Amino acid sequence: MRHLQSYLSEAEMLDVLDKNRRLIAREIHAQMTAHFWEQAAHYEAHVSRGFTALKPCHYTASANEPVH
Repeated sequence: MRHLQSYLSEAEMLDVLDKNRRLIAREIHAQMTAHFWEQAAHYEAHVSRGFTALKPCHYTASANEPVH
């Protein structure tokens, strides 16, 4: 912006920035991507408790029957 401010008025500078915002955003994103790093972490699953399998249901009921 300082470079544009050196030879453009405030209105002209805002107009240039507005018209080129996608290009500016792509360039900023490319610069950020070049400096991005990610370190993979190591995860290990740990089961602290067991589980009980569900038992099969040995009875049925009709939707029309009342529940006692």
